[in-house]
Amino acid sequence: MQETEQAIQALADRLERLGAPLSLPEDWIILCDDDDLRHMPRTMAKRLLAKAKKETARRWLYVRFDPSDMDWELFENSECVTALRSLTRVN
Repeated sequence: MQETEQAIQALADRLERLGAPLSLPEDWIILCDDDDLRHMPRTMAKRLLAKAKKETARRWLYVRFDPSDMDWELFENSECVTALRSLTRVN
């Protein structure tokens, strides 16, 4: 598990140097060009690439937005808050 996490972080670092998450070449280009991915079984390489792309998006969001604000906004949009608001309007 530790090796997988390290592989995801290392690949995410390489993807950031390519401009991730805003501009990346097609997946097949990355899978063919990256030495580590090229020598892996195709399904494992695709899975690792997908996780690394998610990590780059998470990093990008974390740098630009305050995580506590994002958590609060997600909470405000949740069904629990909507239900509570509808209950308070009735009373």
